[in-house]
This record gives sequence, structure tokens and C-alpha cells, in this order.
Amino acid sequence: MNIPALGARANRSFVFQQLNSDQVQSAPGVLERAYVVVMLFFISGAVTSLLNAQVSTIDAEVVLPQDNVVWVSMLSRGMNYIALLLLFRCRKNLFRAMRSNMLLAILPVLALLSVTWSVAPKVTLSSSVGLIAASIFGAYFGLRFTFLQQLNMLAKALALIAVASLLIVILMPSYGISHGIHLGDWRGAFGQKNRLGMFMSIGTLVFWSLLRARPSERRPRIIIGLITCAFLLVMSGSKTGVIVLILLSSLLACRRVLTWRTKSVVMLMGMTGLLLVLGARVFVQNAPVLFKLLGRDPTLSGRLGLWVAVAFKIAQRPWLGYGFQSFWQGPYGESRSIWALLGWTVPYAHNGFLDLLLDLGLVGLVAFLVGYVLALIRARKYLLFSPMPPEAVWPLAFLLFTFLYNLTETCLIGRNGIFWVLLVATVARLSMTQPGRIVGT
Repeated sequence: MNIPALGARANRSFVFQQLNSDQVQSAPGVLERAYVVVMLFFISGAVTSLLNAQVSTIDAEVVLPQDNVVWVSMLSRGMNYIALLLLFRCRKNLFRAMRSNMLLAILPVLALLSVTWSVAPKVTLSSSVGLIAASIFGAYFGLRFTFLQQLNMLAKALALIAVASLLIVILMPSYGISHGIHLGDWRGAFGQKNRLGMFMSIGTLVFWSLLRARPSERRPRIIIGLITCAFLLVMSGSKTGVIVLILLSSLLACRRVLTWRTKSVVMLMGMTGLLLVLGARVFVQNAPVLFKLLGRDPTLSGRLGLWVAVAFKIAQRPWLGYGFQSFWQGPYGESRSIWALLGWTVPYAHNGFLDLLLDLGLVGLVAFLVGYVLALIRARKYLLFSPMPPEAVWPLAFLLFTFLYNLTETCLIGRNGIFWVLLVATVARLSMTQPGRIVGT
């Protein structure tokens, strides 16, 4: 039974209507779609991150210089100008989207304002300008293209990333395959294995969503993409990606719960909370055995000690943080005390919410969470009551993926910019729909 039918059973007579007239707007042309695919590939940092890289001796990651390759910087600037011009065509919908969810405006502006209290003003200024540019492209991507079109272009970009990663592993194994402490794990077109795992995890989700939505004649290519991304995810050794996909699949499999009334959901949450408490007790008593089965150490590869150290630094500047992207500056910034304490060259907090607290403090975290929850509510309604085909699951799936992945990695804002682009695009597209009562019901 499909989701809209379940929604009707719940006596909710709503449909989603487009606020803009997609029929009036001209369909995106070949050049416009090609630009988006190239832009998504470029923003991912695939290949370009290896152009001027040096492999560290311990191989925790590929250590990159602070300055970008000149032509890469010029290309980035030119492509961002194109996005700004294209967004101008959607300016009316942009203002409507910003009113619908202030996440689109508050965080980039707050990041720019953080220059005034940043511990590294030049880094913050450069990074905040980059965030604004990514927000512009994300808004254009979301306002101009439907969710199905977004999935198609994402699939093409991720397929390019997968092919590039396979080629680098085969032709340049010293860069494509980890040595040292991550011996044998693939990092493909990226400087670190977890980044490959992150992109292949989202790739698996994208191709799975397309498999539900596309006609049968295109399924062989989609299945090949799905298998390739899943294979690279496994070869990267990123257990986070695998666990997140399993959890997300379980949540979406239980989507019938989304149609329940509020009282039923509250009762379910209470029972779930009780089970979690009991489960936590069993987990603590059997932690060594469970971690061994998962192939992880009890400190989550050193993350627990890292999170404690980061919490102390957050407590020193809790409200506004250290300035956008200014904390993790290796041995030269505020991160040097954490490096000295832990004894390893950690590049970020391995938790998106902790990194956001370091960057923009509680003000930034609250702004993000408010916008995120609003988007989550709208995505749920869109899934339940939209007359659209199966790709309507994509917004909710991506939002849940973002939350789960950021529990042990960082891909909210600033780092791995493509995820911020996709978040802005999802929020922007959801803002173009509204529930309206069906006439005569």
C-alpha cells in the first residue's frame, strides 16, 4: 500500500501544491544540466584534493597545503559566478524559500559576522565567502530542479566520483590505497578513506532512491551504480557509512509509523525510550564483546577522548564559538592543545554538531536545529501526502542521513561542502510546496 493512501486513512485531506509554476518555466537544457553535474563533482573535492598533496608518514590522511592550486581557485570563482547569474532567474522563489526556512540565510550570515570574533579572521572570511557561494549554488539547484531531476544529476556526479576513484586505485595505488594505520583501506579520489566512504554512502542512497523512482528500462545502469558505490563503501573501510545506511533503511522501512496520530507517536517514543535505557544497560555490561563484533575499539577509534577534549574547548567560548572554520588550524591554531593532549593529528571533531559549536557556538547550533526540524516536518508531510512518485522519499531520507552521519563524522557546514549544498537544495525545494485541502473532501 502506498504512502498517500495511508495518509488518506488517517483522515488528512492534504495534497502538496507547487508554489511556483513549473509548467511556465522552461525546462533545464543540456548545458544547464551539464554545468550542475560538473559543479557537484567539483564541489566534492574529488581528484582536485590530490593535485598538490603529500601523503603523511602515519597515513591518517593526505596532508594538504593551506593554499589551493591557482587554476582550481579561479575555476571555482568562475563557476560560482555562473550559479549567481542562474539564481537571479529564481529570485522570487528564493525570497519565498528564505521566509519559509531561515536556515538558508541565518547560518551563512552568522558565519560572515563571526569574522569579528574569530581567532583566525582571514580564514573565517575566506571560508564564510565559500559558504555563501555554496549556499547560492544550493539554492539555485533546489529551486530550479525537481527532486527527481536532482537525483539524476547527483547520480551522474557520484558515478564520475566512483569511476575516478577506481581509476586512481588502479593507476595510482600510492594515493588511492591507504598505508600505515589504515593499511589496505581505499581512499580513491580523496585524501582520506572516510571521505570516500562518506560519498559512496550517499551514492548508495541516491541510486537506491532512483531505483524506486525510475522506469524499468533504466534500471540496469542504476543497479550498476548502486553496486559500484556499495563496493567502494566497503573497500573504504568506513564502518560509519555502512552502519548509517543500515539504520536509515530500518527507519524508512518503518515509515508506516509516520501516519500515526500524535498520541500514538508519543506512546511509541515512551516505549522506545524505555527500551533504549534497558538496551544501554545491556550494552555497557557487554561493551567489549559488542565492539569486537563490530570491529571497533571501545573508544570509537579515539573519538571519545577527542569529544571530551573538544567539550572543554567549547565550554571556554560556548555562545559564539571561535569563528567559522577558525578552530582546526593544525599545530598553529586553537587545535594545537588538542593535538598535544591526544597525540594524533586530528583534522576535525568527527561530530558535525560539536564542530558547529566550535565554529558558531550555541547560537549557530540552535539556528541550525530550528531550521533542520522545520525541514524535517515539511519532508515528512511531503512524503505522506504528496501525489508525486516514489522519489518523494528522498528529502526525508537525506535529512535523516545528514543527522545520523554527523554523529561520528562532520558534514554539516564548511567541510565536505557538497552536503551543505544538498541540504540547502532540499530545504529550498521543500519551501516550494505547501499543503492545501482537497476541494470537496
